[in-house]
Amino acid sequence: MNTILKRFISNPKEFIQRISLKYAYKIVPNFLNFRALRGFYTSKYYKNFYQKFDDYCFVVPLGIPYNYMKQRPQHIATHMSNYFPTFYFTGALFVNDDNIKGIDEIKDNFFLINDGINGNSIFDLKKKIIYTYWPIDHYFYIKDDEESFLIYDCLDEIDITPRFNSDTIDKHAFMLKRADLILASSDKLYEKIPDIYKQKSLLITNGVNVEHFNINHNELYIENKEYTVGFYGALEKWIDIDLIEKIAKGDNLKVKLIGPIVDPEFNRLKQNPHIEMLGHQPYEKLPTLTHDVDIFILPFKVNELTKSVSPVKLYEYFASGKPVVSTSLPECMKYDTVFVMDKDNCVIKIEEAIRCLGDKEYIEKSKNYAKENSWDIKVKAIVDKIM
Repeated sequence: MNTILKRFISNPKEFIQRISLKYAYKIVPNFLNFRALRGFYTSKYYKNFYQKFDDYCFVVPLGIPYNYMKQRPQHIATHMSNYFPTFYFTGALFVNDDNIKGIDEIKDNFFLINDGINGNSIFDLKKKIIYTYWPIDHYFYIKDDEESFLIYDCLDEIDITPRFNSDTIDKHAFMLKRADLILASSDKLYEKIPDIYKQKSLLITNGVNVEHFNINHNELYIENKEYTVGFYGALEKWIDIDLIEKIAKGDNLKVKLIGPIVDPEFNRLKQNPHIEMLGHQPYEKLPTLTHDVDIFILPFKVNELTKSVSPVKLYEYFASGKPVVSTSLPECMKYDTVFVMDKDNCVIKIEEAIRCLGDKEYIEKSKNYAKENSWDIKVKAIVDKIM
């Protein structure tokens, strides 16, 4: 109970966001999930709108709000709108970061939809490519659907799925069997896909909108100044707080953290004069807010869960051309521009990375890695498997 109370006090909005996503299908009255009654709750407004689309649409069921820390699902959906009309369902029960009621076309061919009935109007779409990534919560949308093209994205270990239990494992197995296309975000996750499903599987690591994070490197870096070490992302239990504190003790180093506090333990960093904490910030502001960052870090704890992680921010860091220092995550160690650190040598590795500031060869190599991992390329590879 104390842990729950600490989480609420540290960041009430973040806490409510998590709870609303985690327990949505326990809190919502079950009658809303009866497909037989959907016509009673779904207005003609949505039915008439969907009838405008007579070919396949790309659909993301109710889950992560679109404007809540842009992650893999949001990026894939956004770029899919270049190929299909795309519907991203939003409207978490208690917190709606998207502030959408009804239908909002936020870019050509891309629609945010909050139908007010837990995304049930999805069933009135006739031709669907359904993109799902949560075995339990999204199971409802496809359990009786044998016609839609189903993409099941293994974007993390299922152990960290909300409400993980034996039912999660069963639903995961169902999704693998039912899927027309299985995606994996890392080598380790791809290896875990059973061999019988490999022929319909695709390794798609995370990517980047290159132009969004492209930075002009005409500035001169001054030696012996104070250097800023930056990280953005949720401050979760898998981020190594001790490692961050040790970096902040380095000579001429200060740390900038951008992202919501999920684990209350990170509140102690607010008292550290060498650490600046900006909280959750919109994706659109990240390039500006990280302009003064000299070195980017990925301070993940290394364990069985994080060994499967393909950090979206790795490729966004590459696009900036600035040096990257990471713990020994397998997906990060693929790239020779990444300096690999641990608690014992983290300051030394950051000092080594500082020497690459302004190095044209290093910058070019990093930016090439970003281009090779653009979301345009990733999504095109998925589309080629659909069509």
